[in-house]
Amino acid sequence: MNHQCIPHRRAGAKVATTGRIPGLRRVASRGFTLIELLVVISIISLLIALLLPALGKARDVAQMTRCQSQMHQQGIALETYSADNRNYYPAPYGPDNSSGTLYQRRSWAYAIWDYTQSGSFVYPDNDLQGNSGRDANMFTCPITKALQLNTPMPPLVAMVNSNVMSYAMNITPSERQYPGGAGDPSHPYRPDLILRPAAGVDVLEASFGWVDANAFNISWGCGLIPHDHGSNALFYDGHVEFRPLDSIPLYDGVYINYNSPGLDGFWTGGTQ
Repeated sequence: MNHQCIPHRRAGAKVATTGRIPGLRRVASRGFTLIELLVVISIISLLIALLLPALGKARDVAQMTRCQSQMHQQGIALETYSADNRNYYPAPYGPDNSSGTLYQRRSWAYAIWDYTQSGSFVYPDNDLQGNSGRDANMFTCPITKALQLNTPMPPLVAMVNSNVMSYAMNITPSERQYPGGAGDPSHPYRPDLILRPAAGVDVLEASFGWVDANAFNISWGCGLIPHDHGSNALFYDGHVEFRPLDSIPLYDGVYINYNSPGLDGFWTGGTQ
């Protein structure tokens, strides 16, 4: 018969109840010192300072990309409208043929509304001017909606037009196709008569619904430069590109001569 060997316990001896393993030392725990906490906070602050500009740049690029996408869709809508209307674009600022009295119903943007796949026009949710509502449409740049009257402007501009729109149609070809119509944006016009569609700007970022070189700068105070010292521009051939402010021919104290070679067809599109 096997017998287990049971250690002999001396009478009166205490049994250890701590659960500690003999031969191991207990390491005393301690908290962070004030200096260590300050070092950690400093490192975190430095990382935030390094990351914030990068995050801001990424946000700006995303907003510019969205704006360019919207302008590209506007170009498609304008071409579709033209195909349905004997090759004419809508007037930049036409007569109010609606039952409403909203200024924005005279805008070229409202004229092509049904071609934008933005659903039915409901005010103020689809407010073209960006003053109120959800702006469920492609006619409000995310930057100009957020900044409104504080949006950066070209030099010499005293104010941004209080209509606070994001996009404006270039009226120069319309003026040139209707002799004596200078300053009159109420005429529909034919984009197929524009000789240099890749050079001519169709839609530019501005706070008023229509614009030319003089209105973009000082005479109306319409111009916007919301994207890194420049503006997105839709051209008559359908492409969209970013244009730095110094590459946009502007009013400089004397009304622009549109026949100047330096304009390179930006405002006229080569229209004679």
